[in-house]
Formats: sequence, C-alpha cells, structure tokens
Amino acid sequence: MSDRKNQTFDVGTFVFLALIILVAALYRFDFLVASQFVVDADEAIVGLMAKHILEGAALPVFYYGQHYMGSLEAILASWSFALFGVSGLALKLVPLACSLILIIVFYEFLLVATSKQVARVGAVLMAVPAPTLVIWSAKARGGFIEILLLGTIAFLWYFRWLHSKPKNWNYFYGTAFILGVGWWVNNQIIYFMLPVGLFSILFWVLRFSWSTAGHMMMAWVAFFIGGSPYWIYNLNNKFVSFQMFHAAEEGGFFEHLAGFFETALPILLGAKRYWQTQDVIPYASVFVFGLYGLLCAGIIILVFRSMTGLTLRALVGVDSTVSGKRLRLIQCIVFVALYALGVVAVFSASSFGYLVAAPRYLLPLYVGLFALAAIVIGGLNLPLRSFGLCALLLVHLACAYSGQRAIPGEPFIYKGERAAKSHDALISWLAKHNITWIRTNYWIGYRLAFETSEKVRFAVFQNPYQIRIPAYQSVARSLDYDRLPLVLTPHQSEVVRIALEAQGFVFRESAVGGYVVLYGIEPSVQLVQPLDIDVRNLSVSSGDELKANLIDRDDTTRWGTGMPQKPNMFIELTFPQPQAIRGLTLDLGHWTHDFPRGLRIETHGAFGAKILISEDQYQAIRYLREDEPSFTIYRNLDQVAGLKIIQTGNDEIFDWSLAELEVF
Repeated sequence: MSDRKNQTFDVGTFVFLALIILVAALYRFDFLVASQFVVDADEAIVGLMAKHILEGAALPVFYYGQHYMGSLEAILASWSFALFGVSGLALKLVPLACSLILIIVFYEFLLVATSKQVARVGAVLMAVPAPTLVIWSAKARGGFIEILLLGTIAFLWYFRWLHSKPKNWNYFYGTAFILGVGWWVNNQIIYFMLPVGLFSILFWVLRFSWSTAGHMMMAWVAFFIGGSPYWIYNLNNKFVSFQMFHAAEEGGFFEHLAGFFETALPILLGAKRYWQTQDVIPYASVFVFGLYGLLCAGIIILVFRSMTGLTLRALVGVDSTVSGKRLRLIQCIVFVALYALGVVAVFSASSFGYLVAAPRYLLPLYVGLFALAAIVIGGLNLPLRSFGLCALLLVHLACAYSGQRAIPGEPFIYKGERAAKSHDALISWLAKHNITWIRTNYWIGYRLAFETSEKVRFAVFQNPYQIRIPAYQSVARSLDYDRLPLVLTPHQSEVVRIALEAQGFVFRESAVGGYVVLYGIEPSVQLVQPLDIDVRNLSVSSGDELKANLIDRDDTTRWGTGMPQKPNMFIELTFPQPQAIRGLTLDLGHWTHDFPRGLRIETHGAFGAKILISEDQYQAIRYLREDEPSFTIYRNLDQVAGLKIIQTGNDEIFDWSLAELEVF
C-alpha cells in the first residue's frame, strides 16, 4: 500500500493532475462565459437559501419547498457568498469546485482500484466529458454534481477498505458515513449504495462472525449519523420524504428503458445534446454506440481472461490470501459494472424515468461509464490507448462545439417563449419605477429575486406553481394583489391584456428586456354597496330550491346545477325596472373545482341583448385569475333590465356551482 500511496504524490502525478484540472476548469469556464453566468430559477433558489443562511436564518434541512435534496450546496454557497459576495458566479463556483475535486477523487479511486494508467485515462475523460456533464458541473441545482463527488469518495474509501490487510474498518465506517451524507443531499446516492451494499452483504455472509456483525452495525450507525438531518426531519414529520419514492407505472419500466437507449444514453455519451432527440451530427449515435460497443467487448474479454481461478470469497475481499493486479482489476470491473447496471435499472423503474431528454438523474452513470472505458483503454498499448482516448474526447468536443456551444436555452414559459437571457434591462426598469412586488412566472420571479438580492419579490403566476418561499406569496396576498404589476412574455401579455380589459381595469404597458410589463393596474370604476336582490327576480336552469344561496352573502352556501356541466345552463337576474350598474362579482366560494368550463355573460335592456363577457374573454380571465374563487367586472352600464350568466362548457363529472352573485 505504501508504494501505491507514494505513486499518488510523485511529481509527475502532481503535474499531470494540475494540467488536467487546468484544462477542465478552462473547458467549464468557456461554457460559463458563453452562458454569461446566468442562473435559472432553480439555481436562484439555492442562491436565495445561501443568502438567507448568510443573513443568519435557520439552516434549512432541504431545498426550499420540498422534503428532499438536502441543503449542503446552499450551505457551501453561503461560504462562497461570504468570500466573494452574492452573485451568480459565486453561486456557480460551488458546483464548479466540486466538479474539479471530482476529477482528483476519481483519479485516486481508479488508482487504488486498478493502476496509474487506468487512473490517468479516467481523469482525462472526467476532465473533458460530453457537454451534459460540463453543463451540470456548474449548475447549482441542489446537489447533482455533489452527489457524484460524494459517491466517488465512498467508492474510494470502500476500495481502500477492500484492499487493506488486515481490514481497516475506519474506511468502511467512512464509506457508510459519506453514503449517509449523500442520502440527505440527494437520493441518487442509492446508485452508489447498491454495489457497496451487495459486496458488503456477501462479505458478511461469507465471513460471518460476531466481530464482522459488530462492524456492520457500526457502519449503519455511521450511515445514520451522516444522514442525520434527513432522519431527524423525517422522524418529526411522519417520514414525509418517503412520499417522493414512486415506481414507474405499469409497463413504464420498459418504456423508460427504451427511452434510455434511444435518447438518454446518446445524450450522456455525446451523440445528442441536452433536451434534444436528434444527433448532433448524422449517425453520431451509431458511431458512439459502436465505440462503446468495442469497449464493452474489451471488458468482456478482460473478465474471461482474468476470472480463471478467482472465487467469490476473493472477489468480495474475504479471502485475504489472494491478491495482485488481476484480482484488483476484476473487483473493479464487477463492482463498477454492477453499479452501472443498477443506475439504469433504478432509473427505468422509477417515476423519474420519463426524463430521458434531460437525463440529470443519470449523471452518476458517468462514474461507471468512464471507469469501465478507462479500464479498457488504459490496458492497451500506447498507440491504441492514445487512439481510443482521442476518439472519445473528439466525440465529447464535437458535441460540445459543433455549430455552437451546447448550452441549453432558458426555460420555456408560454407558447414557445423562454425566459430572457439577461434581466439587466428589466431590473433597471423596475428600480426606476420603484416596483418591488410583481406577479410573474416561476422561471422569471426567483431569478429576479436572487439577481436583485430580494429588492424585487413576486407571487407565482401560472405554471409551474411550486411555491418555494411561502413568505413571498403571503406578503403578496396581503398587498392589493389584483393591482400588482405583471411581468409577462409577449404572448402571455396578449391574453392578460384581454382579461384586464374585459374586467374593466385600466393599466399601463411597457416592453422591457424581452418581456411586457403591465402596471398601474386600477379598476375603471369604484364599486359601492352591492344591490339588494329579490330572490323572485332570479331564475336558474336547475336547482331552483338553492338559488337563494346566490344572494345570501354567505360564501359557505352555494347554488349548484346538481348535474354535470353542459351548455346553456344559466342564471338570470331581472331587475324590476332598468338599472344602472357598475359591476358584478362571481364567487365560487369553497367550490373552486365547480368553476364553469365555459361562460358568457349578457346584459338585456331597451338596447337589446349585449355580450358583457364573451367566452374567449372568460377564458382569458380564467388564465389571469388562475384558481382564484372569484372575479369582479368593473363596467359603467346604464338602463340594464337584466343579466344572464350562461355556462357554455362541458364536464363529465363536475356540476356548476356558485356561492355568491353580487351586483353593484
């Protein structure tokens, strides 16, 4: 062991690793500079967590708004902010640093498990990977790259234990502790746990003793200590984190597996780009599969050549009389192959297996793929080794730079429109107009909050509806919510403009930095006391015995059709004499699921019938109001003899209900 340890720290190795780290850093920084260090909303949440930690807030256990993905990355980011200030670059330095440390740890793992040649090939592959890993090497999304680092550290320590004579159980305990930390950080650590667990169980079974059982128990203790934030939280919250574990639907495993080979694996290997289903160049997938097929053939040949005379006891480290390069090689191949197969199997069997075009849940597979590739390539003579390594690197670089850098676009918001690349113009405009609270999309809002150090905060508008920071939503609700400025994409603004005008709001509009801001939102008329309505002046298409509930000013009662929605259901109000009205409110109360699937509101008078709200306007109002139980129409209308509210949609299950109808 001492000779192998000394190999790690010789001058040649130091220079090699220094150069590799430099190349890896430049490769990743090239992508970062090209992306202008822009963070997406999910990264911004980690940044906001780190900012809150730096400001003295209590340490969050998990990523805001969920019961999984531990806060390790946010804690590390708070240290980065303390050193460099709060910024997107300082945030991205955390995963970037972890990705560079990963190269060193991966090198050390392969050195301990196999040989220096294999370790060097593996380090080069990890330093210059396909663009998917480069992109995620600088994405602060809650621990994706950190889990690769933690898992590889666990593998390193496990192989140090496996090769130690006599067994150094401290490495075994350390492995369990790191896996425990990983369980808290990101449950993808389960990929790394599978081969460690299988080898450890076999070791215990084949070398059963009370002493070994005691060591295994100590390892479990270390695992739970490492993951203590996770377990303490779940003990106090009825193990809520386990609700995220869902298997694929019936038949989903094979569908996910097919998607893995058709889309996810080519993306990981560099034949396709992230979120894309087409090869980066024609037949790239065929070429890459052929290349890795040769590597797989090489692995099979190595196994058949080296397995002769080796026993299961020797393989899992029970038989200490067997040692040597051949045993280490087979141990590593079998261990890593089991790991890689486990990644594919678990991914395909999980409810996340549909994410084949964005395979972030498969990033740990790089550890297995690069280890197996390095074992084959590292065992070749120098010319073939150079050719094999260069072939893989050329695939990676071609995918990264063919045409343009393989940088994913910003998240989609509405009808093909994405979040803007830069928010500088929007931030300046909001500051100039003294706007600090807005309604906007998740992908815009959390970025703005982080980029402005929370000078601008927001309420979530439209999909995705995840509320990561509930305080934002509650404060926004305490303000005049309907009048909050809206930051929208151009197509969104077209819909919202229709809704605001239909409801009778006046507002101002500005195009800023790729967005449209609707602000200065005010009702066109001021409403006073609602009119007293005589129930005898109300008629309904059905549920006549409940119509009094429409005007009892009690939102805990309701009128309902008593049957599934179909067109031409109606509520009609007739005034004793023509009446000037200034608005009306429709309130669903607690029965928001009974909203009308389609709606038209008509007014009647000496002028005849006029459409107050058309079906298209109603759908726009629904878009603006989202799941709000009520909406109000502000209109100056004279000589109105009656109102008719007509339900125009269909629903096979839900009836149409209304808790309150108020006319002003």
